[in-house]
Amino acid sequence: MLAADSARIRGAVIDLALGDTAIAARGRDALDAGAPEDWETAISLAAAWGVLHPFRRHHDESRLSPAARTALRQAALALAARSTFILHRSVAALRLLATANVPYVAIKGVGLIAALDRPPATRATGDLDIIVRESDAERARRALMAADFAEINPEFEQHMSDITLSSQLHNYARALRLDGFEVDLHWRMGVHPPAALAAARLIDRAIVARAIQREILVADPVDGVLINVHHALRGSFDLHNTVRDLCDLRLWWEHGPIPARLDETIGLAVESGLAPALLALWTTILERDPAHGVRAGVERLASVLTAPQRAESALMLQYIEDQIQHGRAAKLTLDLFKPRLYLREVFGKLLRALTKTATAPAADAYRAEHRPLTVRLANFLPRARRVLDEVRRAGAVPAYRAVARAQRRFH
Repeated sequence: MLAADSARIRGAVIDLALGDTAIAARGRDALDAGAPEDWETAISLAAAWGVLHPFRRHHDESRLSPAARTALRQAALALAARSTFILHRSVAALRLLATANVPYVAIKGVGLIAALDRPPATRATGDLDIIVRESDAERARRALMAADFAEINPEFEQHMSDITLSSQLHNYARALRLDGFEVDLHWRMGVHPPAALAAARLIDRAIVARAIQREILVADPVDGVLINVHHALRGSFDLHNTVRDLCDLRLWWEHGPIPARLDETIGLAVESGLAPALLALWTTILERDPAHGVRAGVERLASVLTAPQRAESALMLQYIEDQIQHGRAAKLTLDLFKPRLYLREVFGKLLRALTKTATAPAADAYRAEHRPLTVRLANFLPRARRVLDEVRRAGAVPAYRAVARAQRRFH
């Protein structure tokens, strides 16, 4: 597929997922103007991004081809079935922690569905994300493993070292799986978490919600907003996750208490260093739905930020739009703007490899993939050319620098 076609389809999916009637019509027209299979490609992309439900908001399915109509209905059924399955299994997993007297808070997909009392298909979710206190992490792991969950990460010490050394932002977490259901057990939002996202604080502020007729503890809606912002920034605004975060922010505004708690939300975003990113994400929504109530949030937040913070937010917004136009940014390009972290990762892992003693083989659930040196060398030139192409785009360097600078705050 040509780059221009990919950009058109990406833009159309986002227009349909976030846009008002006029913007959604723009997205439909963009897909209608392409090849007959573009609608099926867009449906697959919306499902992969986890935004199929909002993508369908402005659809007249009678306008679709029979193949596209079938693809949309099948994807919607799969979404509903998967999210319902995850919700049922999540409630059972959370009961294990409650029985073991491990304080927790459910976040992201399961947390949003329960906190806002939305149908499971409203928000695609593929796993359960939980936060526990660092002092309770081992007890939480044991409680889940006693119920036959198996960890699927590398050996613990290596995994924690990878997180600490990485030039990217990674939460301290372990993933455990049972029968196709995965629990992501978090205990710290990165090396230096934002002030509002400390595990103990999130747990103390947790609210009681209901899911599948059971009470569970989920993130307070204000905290849910900040978690979405941190998640998007942590992932370098990669569209695969960021479009879903944008849809979540829209849901928090439309069905939650955020308009009534706007000053609290903004105050905590500013305190935590997440305000420029929040402004960029809210503005992305507003640009596709100018009459949306989030305008009040954009205007209020912009009024309390400093000029440098507003400039940083504008660059983040440009970065997001640039990814819609050109596709996912290369990790190495961002690393150029945080060289200290990149060198720490490279030399830290090299030193660890040189000094590492023989260890037991990894569990069967995890197998590290090591590409042959010849393959890595063959990929070097295309990667270098991609980086060069990215930094040569007009205005790209300031935008990359702004995102890298925002991420460095939490390393």
